[in-house]
Amino acid sequence: MKKVFAFSFFSLGISSVVSQVVIIRELIVGFYGNEFFIGWVLFAWLLWVGLGSLAAGKLLNKVFSCAAILIYLQTSVVLLFPLEIILIRSNRLFLGTAAGEIPNLIPTLAYSFFSMAPFCLVLGFYFTKATQYLIDEGSQRGNGSLISQAYLFETFGFVAGGILFSYGLIFRNEFFAASVLAGLNLALAVFLLYEIPSTGRRRPLLAVFAIFVLSWILWFHADRIHFVTTQVRFPKETLIESRNSIYGNVTVTRAKDQYNFYENGLLLGSGEEKIFNENFVHFSLLSHPDPKAILLVGTGFNGALREILKYHPWEVEDVEFDRLLLDLAAQYIPKDLAAILDKPPIRIYLGDARRFLKGTSKTFDCILIHLPNPSTALINRYYTEEYYREVKKHLNPGGLVATHIAFSPDYVTRELANLSASIYKTLKTSFPVIYVLPGNALFFIASADTDLQLTPETLIARFEERDIESYFVSTPSIEYGLTNDRVGNVENLLRTNRAVEVNRDLRPRAYYYNLVYWLSFLNRGLVQGFSALTQIQPWMVLAALVFFVIFPLFFLRNPEAK
Repeated sequence: MKKVFAFSFFSLGISSVVSQVVIIRELIVGFYGNEFFIGWVLFAWLLWVGLGSLAAGKLLNKVFSCAAILIYLQTSVVLLFPLEIILIRSNRLFLGTAAGEIPNLIPTLAYSFFSMAPFCLVLGFYFTKATQYLIDEGSQRGNGSLISQAYLFETFGFVAGGILFSYGLIFRNEFFAASVLAGLNLALAVFLLYEIPSTGRRRPLLAVFAIFVLSWILWFHADRIHFVTTQVRFPKETLIESRNSIYGNVTVTRAKDQYNFYENGLLLGSGEEKIFNENFVHFSLLSHPDPKAILLVGTGFNGALREILKYHPWEVEDVEFDRLLLDLAAQYIPKDLAAILDKPPIRIYLGDARRFLKGTSKTFDCILIHLPNPSTALINRYYTEEYYREVKKHLNPGGLVATHIAFSPDYVTRELANLSASIYKTLKTSFPVIYVLPGNALFFIASADTDLQLTPETLIARFEERDIESYFVSTPSIEYGLTNDRVGNVENLLRTNRAVEVNRDLRPRAYYYNLVYWLSFLNRGLVQGFSALTQIQPWMVLAALVFFVIFPLFFLRNPEAK
């Protein structure tokens, strides 16, 4: 095999891996970090690449010579990859979805599926046509050897592409990655132009030069293009920053005077959320007789830490997942909140909260889990039986844990009830005492201490004794929060829901219930379909496998039996 073709297959491997990771990351942002859609991306990728390979030998030979096709395809990769990124980021414009709004599932899946077609088809075209050209050249080696070499060099490219992205491109914006691939593919297009003697060089050379000009623009204006195309995702907000970390994309926007923080498209909160943080922190910490050691898991920068410090604790551990999110937040949140981040007794741990608990022997009076709904497999790990069991080990006698999910107390749908009941039931496996406080968020306050009593008189007395300054939490709001009729109704609803299952690491039921709850906003038919899937038993899958795959083998005739 000629060296130029070895490098060509090698570059194809690099281009495939880098572009695939970038496209997955882009689409994950559109689906709020939900890993379910990674499978959809891979399905669409494999299908379109396969169709490209299938069509390569049947369509293009009628238009160009095989040699010229290779050069046009190599330069097409340069053009189509950044176009793919732009198409993905523009989906809200075409589908009419506002920032933060739940996208309509079927149109979004269809849009992402077809937007991947041009780029993936070219990748499939190229591998088949390059291999065909080598075979047509009449090498002394067998066809099987040439095809094996093609796959081998492409595999080397996969490995190199993974290393390149992991250590060189992961923190750079997507258009910078596209410019790197552009340089690689343009160089190989030039080599192909002069290595393949049968190629008419004039028109391919003009195509290469035109794409070179575009890639030069891409290289020097990657940051600007990235900013402009990211702004398209937030049509009613002003984009401030959008950067990548090892965990994904972190974006900061501004709507009038409010800064909003997104992680992989999921809104984590605004620059300051007084109402929510006051209610969550004060109802939780007032439930403990003397909270001095506190662990906060999740978003603390936008007000939760400030409220915690009003209790004059001895120790506050704040576990934040992404350093980049914390660094960007420190630049845009109010100065008094930013100053708190470096103020003792607060200590910030950057990393996974489950790893933090497994690696420390510290115990706490209160553990506050301040995270979004279990909408991703990653976040779901903080709502499982295994995690609550670990949390229980790190609570002092009489300690409590508090968590929350988004809620609608005036109309509790079956899907929302199932999600809430699953978390309630999971907490119950470790904590016999659970109080629920329904509002725009459903607060869970749980403890292994059976003497825990949350009464308005107790919490009001502690609130006044500790002289807590608060804008929204007051003695009337405390009494109402604990005694309104929603409390008993919701608690009864969760306690009597026996259809739901406990959420576990290897059986993430809350993740599933949250997905169905999300789908309930979009399409009731999809909800019914997902519900039907849960009724399928393992023996049914095995029986179907036997019937459709193994059973027909007994009827295949052996041609040598005659």
